[in-house]
Amino acid sequence: MTGSDRTGDCGGFCLAELLLAFGLLTFGLLAVGQLLAVTAALGCLDRSKGTAAIAARSTMESLSDLYRRNPSDGAFAPGVHGPRTIGIRDPWSGAALNLYRITWETDAVGDPRPGIHVRARRVTVHVVPIGEGGEVNIRPMFNQSLDLTTVFGPGTP
Repeated sequence: MTGSDRTGDCGGFCLAELLLAFGLLTFGLLAVGQLLAVTAALGCLDRSKGTAAIAARSTMESLSDLYRRNPSDGAFAPGVHGPRTIGIRDPWSGAALNLYRITWETDAVGDPRPGIHVRARRVTVHVVPIGEGGEVNIRPMFNQSLDLTTVFGPGTP
């Protein structure tokens, strides 16, 4: 009796082997799907962080210019100022990419030497993503808030 004459031989893949192969293929495709979803979310987070940085830098530049022109402006009084709403738009289609609520907090810069007062201000810009209706729109893996701090003083460029 030869091997091909056996009654238990199925002449290819048996049912158990096919089920095992389909099970492995299914779990592999599910894993790849999850990786693609995470990759898409990270791209969105990267874009959101980049546009938030652009909004913070733009606000910081306008405050720096204002400080050079008028250091005693009300925008530099101690406390929280704002909010401003800034929208980042796609330059090709004009569609809104992200909306942000921007506030800034101003504090005096202390000097450890007694009797010395520094004519400088520490400014922290807070950038928070908002939705179309103005509500806070922080979603993990898609967008985050951003804080940027600097010191303005005499000779600020």
